[in-house]
Amino acid sequence: MAASDLTQRCWTIAEELGRPVSDSQKVYQAICDEMLSVPIERHHALAIASYMGGWKETKNPYYVDLAFMMLSSLGGQPTETMLQEDLAARTARFYGVPSGTAENIQNEGAEWAALLFMANLVIRGATCAEASRKAASFYRLRYPHLKRKKASTLEGYYSKRVRKSGLERDLIRSMERDRQPDWDRQWQEISDSIPECPPDLIGNARF
Repeated sequence: MAASDLTQRCWTIAEELGRPVSDSQKVYQAICDEMLSVPIERHHALAIASYMGGWKETKNPYYVDLAFMMLSSLGGQPTETMLQEDLAARTARFYGVPSGTAENIQNEGAEWAALLFMANLVIRGATCAEASRKAASFYRLRYPHLKRKKASTLEGYYSKRVRKSGLERDLIRSMERDRQPDWDRQWQEISDSIPECPPDLIGNARF
């Protein structure tokens, strides 16, 4: 696992403090480090690392498939840790011990797409409630074959998976580093193109 020296030192300190980093987090953090040398946008790299961490946590090998498909579509090459975990996933498949299905991953992938959509709106000034309503409408249009997600549900997911996890902070840093002159305008146009959230998809936000 080719995590940076700094990341590995953090793991050692956490171990000494009695709060060891989980294997899934180690995979996620190592791939985040390795992806710094892969020429793709940072939010894509974080998503790929998250899928690989999901495999380590759930033993569902379809997470690995999704990560590799996403990386391939972006023209990137798998990292050392990704290749190691791919072999582990293939071994699990061969011996018939994996858990989960492709459908689980389709739902997960759709949720993350909606959350990253939300993040781009929030980073550009929308409130979490406003972004969640746009995301619920986006989800309904983009994934008509999946069960709809209410805005309140997506807002709760965003709070836990994006904001509290630190992903929102990482995305802000990435945007500030790689900002292109017309990104804000493009995202405003994307937001404007999404219809208003239907009343039955608003839900009751508690976050």
